[in-house]
Amino acid sequence: MSQFQNADAGCAFELLASMGLIIPWEIGLVRGVIAEAALGACLERAETIHLHVKVADTGRLARDGFEAAGALLDYARDGFVKYRLPGAINAIFSHIPVSADDLRERAASDRPRPFLDHIGIDVREVDAYSRAAFDALPRTAGERGWAHVAQGGPGRAVRCCHVEVPEKHWLFPSGDGARPIEIAFGPLRRSEGASGCDLRPADPGIGASAPARCCTA
Repeated sequence: MSQFQNADAGCAFELLASMGLIIPWEIGLVRGVIAEAALGACLERAETIHLHVKVADTGRLARDGFEAAGALLDYARDGFVKYRLPGAINAIFSHIPVSADDLRERAASDRPRPFLDHIGIDVREVDAYSRAAFDALPRTAGERGWAHVAQGGPGRAVRCCHVEVPEKHWLFPSGDGARPIEIAFGPLRRSEGASGCDLRPADPGIGASAPARCCTA
């Protein structure tokens, strides 16, 4: 059983649902990722998982509700807010462009907010076991019939939204309503300067990604 299949994680999901930030169907998607055997090795080595939720305005988040539930504010800038929740669950909220899909949207076709943009698995410890689990992900994606996009690598960190991480694999499960899965590998470093320009890629099975640009409001 995954370390994230516990009562504390369940409380985190229920908190987000009670605040109207995710819906039960999206919680089912998250639980499905947590229980996915093909991701078991990465989940075993993960420090946290995160849920990235697109909202209309991060300034309208009910911060008192998070504090009352024991959530810790980890980071906040205009358009990008991160909370640490029980059960090693992080919740990220944004209204700035953080993905190629965001750049495609127009006012007349924006998806209704809030919605779960992607599910992240945060593998921070770098050792032989976690490296092997991370490097196996492209093969895993091929075996499952999922699309895959790599970011970063030696000498090229992934920079976006005031943070950077050495490498990422993005997996795009098939099926209606499926959400991208981000596996971030290596320590997270915060940058107080300008945002990076490595947006979440779009599903390559759907169409070409929009050009990357910085995650600015």
